[in-house]
Amino acid sequence: MIDTVDQSTRSRNMRRIGSKDTGIELLIRSRLRQHRFGYRKNIRIPIRHEGKLIRPEADIYLSRYQAVILVNGCYWHHHGCRLSKKTLGEMKPFWRKKLGENIQRDQRNIAAYNSIGLKVMSLWECSLRDKNDPEISYVVRQLEDWIKIGLGNAAI
Repeated sequence: MIDTVDQSTRSRNMRRIGSKDTGIELLIRSRLRQHRFGYRKNIRIPIRHEGKLIRPEADIYLSRYQAVILVNGCYWHHHGCRLSKKTLGEMKPFWRKKLGENIQRDQRNIAAYNSIGLKVMSLWECSLRDKNDPEISYVVRQLEDWIKIGLGNAAI
């Protein structure tokens, strides 16, 4: 597919995409506050994993429940849904490498969280984007159930 804008415009657009306080993160944090869940946001948790000290950043950390919520953009974390569109094989080498490294880092971070007894929820952008309020409420109920009684890792 040919890009419809020049390289400098594309670079400027890509730089403007934030990694914190995305619309979906704000929505989920708002709903968690409404349900009286205490949490910390964008917190780095130091973990010794496979002989190295790493500091993965949790989007939402609920210490009372020993839970981490990772709010993942489908494109950047290559979910494989309708929002991520292409397979890694169809991408230019730069993006194939970049997104492949993101996938590996996500897997490493989840394993590291698990190694210190934290459960991890991967909340995908496609589960909330362009949804109406009842659909969002359903996802939030699933999330609330997982926080309170869920065992192990999960994904929505």
